[in-house]
Amino acid sequence: MATQRPRRYDFRRESECSCPGMTREPSLSMPRRRVAGCGGFVFHVMNRSAKQLTLFEAADDYELFLQVLVEAEGVCPIRLLEYCVMPNHWHLLVWPERDDELSRYMRWITGVHGQRWRRAVGLPGKGAVYQGRYRWVAVQDGDHYDVARRYIQQNPVRAGLVEEPEQWAWSSASVAGRQPRPTLHCGPRAHDPQRDRSASRALDADTAQQMRESLRSGQPFGDARWSRALEVRIWLMAVLEAHSKAQNAIPKETPTK
Repeated sequence: MATQRPRRYDFRRESECSCPGMTREPSLSMPRRRVAGCGGFVFHVMNRSAKQLTLFEAADDYELFLQVLVEAEGVCPIRLLEYCVMPNHWHLLVWPERDDELSRYMRWITGVHGQRWRRAVGLPGKGAVYQGRYRWVAVQDGDHYDVARRYIQQNPVRAGLVEEPEQWAWSSASVAGRQPRPTLHCGPRAHDPQRDRSASRALDADTAQQMRESLRSGQPFGDARWSRALEVRIWLMAVLEAHSKAQNAIPKETPTK
């Protein structure tokens, strides 16, 4: 594989088309570092290359990452609902069953892909591949879940790479039948043929911006009541975890004879 890279990809070319969107709902900020209590919730996850470097240029580059996703199914399985790999970043929609699944999954795929990418381009161990910790945001079922799916599928369209989501070979929306192809699971909302067909319709600018803001800030993507309930659950899980660690740190008294 050629080593003329790194090359920059201008992700700011993304533009939005108008179509009926969602009403804006206030939501609460959720601590970025904590993923405690995530079992049972859908998450939109994104990671970007360090310094906007182009990680994926040739077909081999994309296939390398997709192969990592395939192998992850046997190492640290998680329900993968959607994915889209772009030249310098990628999006996943996942639905963990247990609280530790998301962090284990993301740590494994970013670590393994980073090592393999360095070897492939002849830069073993030289600098960071990803800009830092991945971004994640919890997504409410229903309309918010549909928006997250459409946002992920439409990334190549917003970037001007293709005209329709199905034309991008490195996405779960692709009809090209490329291999390797990770296994996709059914999400929390039953598939509706009419709703699935609407996935190719571009999100309106305001709705897409809400999704971007949620990823940037870590705010749950849902209505206010649901977001508050999620934040309370995660806070309680963090308190219980801290209490458990404190209890384990207390020295055990040795019984006197």
